[in-house]
Amino acid sequence: MNNHLIHKEIHRLLKFAGFLAIMYAITIHLSSCDKMTDNYQEFLEGGEIVYPGKADSLKVFPGKYRIGLSWLITSDPTITSAIVFWNNKKDSTLVPITRTSGIDTVNVILENLQELPYTFNVVTLDSKGNRSINTEIIGTVYGDIYRKRLLNRAINGFAYSETNMLTIKWVTADKGTLGEEILYTDLNGVSRTVICDVNSDQAQLEKYNPASGFSYTTVFTPDSMAIDTFKTAFEIVKPEIKKVEKEINRELFSLYELPGDYSVPNGASNTVDKIWKNPKTLSESGTYISKVSGHAMPQWFTIDLGAVYELSRIKLFQRGLGEGTNVTRLYAGGNLMEFEVWGSLNPDPNYNPDDHNGDFGNSWVLLQSCSVNRPSGNTVPAGATRGDNSAADIAAAVAGHAYILENAKEIRYIRIKAIKNWDSAGSPYVNIASIDLRAMQY
Repeated sequence: MNNHLIHKEIHRLLKFAGFLAIMYAITIHLSSCDKMTDNYQEFLEGGEIVYPGKADSLKVFPGKYRIGLSWLITSDPTITSAIVFWNNKKDSTLVPITRTSGIDTVNVILENLQELPYTFNVVTLDSKGNRSINTEIIGTVYGDIYRKRLLNRAINGFAYSETNMLTIKWVTADKGTLGEEILYTDLNGVSRTVICDVNSDQAQLEKYNPASGFSYTTVFTPDSMAIDTFKTAFEIVKPEIKKVEKEINRELFSLYELPGDYSVPNGASNTVDKIWKNPKTLSESGTYISKVSGHAMPQWFTIDLGAVYELSRIKLFQRGLGEGTNVTRLYAGGNLMEFEVWGSLNPDPNYNPDDHNGDFGNSWVLLQSCSVNRPSGNTVPAGATRGDNSAADIAAAVAGHAYILENAKEIRYIRIKAIKNWDSAGSPYVNIASIDLRAMQY
């Protein structure tokens, strides 16, 4: 066979071999497709896979050893429950769901959790047990570790007013502060609670009693979405508020009659209550005058001040003010020359000094012995009941005769014991126009 024929035969054989190779490849491919179809049909045995609608808009709400979760169920009416997983899916809870015709909100609170950050996974289920695609969120549970890091809001200073109002001035609050809760007992013994908003730079405590102080705690939230708040330990605060000498409110005074007391007036307009009802500048009429020769000296009476005071000073005003330059009743008659001021917190209502040689007993303490001195001299002319007074004598009487109580105590009752008056004839009676009492007060 010549070369031309040989080449032609080889070319024919190569074309046939290529055709066989192509046919073989097609056969293999068709065989593989048949196997894949068989597998797919096997996978779909029992029906098509159904995925219920997943938890939508999942949110987390931190709390104290608990946490809240919330999500929406939108369009799928077949959902009947959900499962919440946490702790790497080692823990879970089933949440029943009752669908309505619209969008439903599902809320769940997981209790008794440790103070940790958690990853939560939520899947929904329908009545056939089909599960949705997983929805995941991270949330933190708070507890004592967080609480012990919190500090009370710092105080920048205090102000105390004459109306017994304490103002607490705050520094800028820390992040997460909601406000302060303040507890105190007021001047009337009433327990009070004041809530102060974080946006306020001060708090005010009405009728504040400086002797008792106050306590306060600061309230925090660890997160703007938190369902619980945390409080610091209550801190006791007693601001240093200095007492000042102030006049006692005379409207609280009343006569407190005890055995042995004597306050019988010389007339209807001369009762002992004139002492605290009269102004310090007054006319001649209407002063306290005890019944002339009604009781021997010494004689005394008792006043209830209406509250407990640390009495510091007494000022006495004589009968005779308001008579002009010829004030002849001053330093005369029943106006006191010598007297004593006694005090008691709780006098014995059954004790009569007359039965004990004038001794007041253990429930009373002597606050001060007092003498009224006339600038021009204390000599009373023989046989005179009224004396001429100098300008200095009158000025001293108008100003009032003041005495510091050296033995100051906390008392509620005072007893004024008249020992000697200015009456030259020795008639035993008492004239007092008015008194002014001072005490150390906040």
